[in-house]
Amino acid sequence: MTRRSITLTDQTWVALILVAALLLPWMWLVGTAWAKWSQYHDLIQRDLPRLARLQGQVDMEAPLRQQLQQVRDHLAGQTYPAQLSGTQVLGDLQARVRGQIQAAGLELQGTDQHSPRMEGTFERFSITLSIGGTLPQVIGFLQALDGESPAIFVEQVQLQPAILVSDPEATPPQRVNMTLRLAVMRQT
Repeated sequence: MTRRSITLTDQTWVALILVAALLLPWMWLVGTAWAKWSQYHDLIQRDLPRLARLQGQVDMEAPLRQQLQQVRDHLAGQTYPAQLSGTQVLGDLQARVRGQIQAAGLELQGTDQHSPRMEGTFERFSITLSIGGTLPQVIGFLQALDGESPAIFVEQVQLQPAILVSDPEATPPQRVNMTLRLAVMRQT
């Protein structure tokens, strides 16, 4: 009988070894798959906020492009195009300003051109003017500059009385000399 129990135990061991040999690769495969799934799951959970931000950027692309076009359209009315040379820009600026000076009834006493300066994607052209006239004429001239397109920027103003009049209602009105630095922008 002992012999039979030894044979049965050997068969049990053989069966256990066979089952283990068959299950071990499957268990290894399931364990590896679980580890990979956990790793990918963790990566996805880590990257979900990034993906949400990217999706938000994709969703905002069309409105941002539309706003960019609106800004470009606005700048086109406020600045000179890049195709114009610096000489053309300064010539147009001086012609427009002289027209406004004449329309306001002021006297142009002198002009001076300054070297252009780069400011980001724009080039700034400026001139200094010396003008004489009455205070209401100067105010009218400055108001007229506000409506110009492309925009004319007033960088500096110096106002000095030419004839001192203490009464604002007096005739003749207060005469002033004004030194004025004006600038325009050109896209580059």
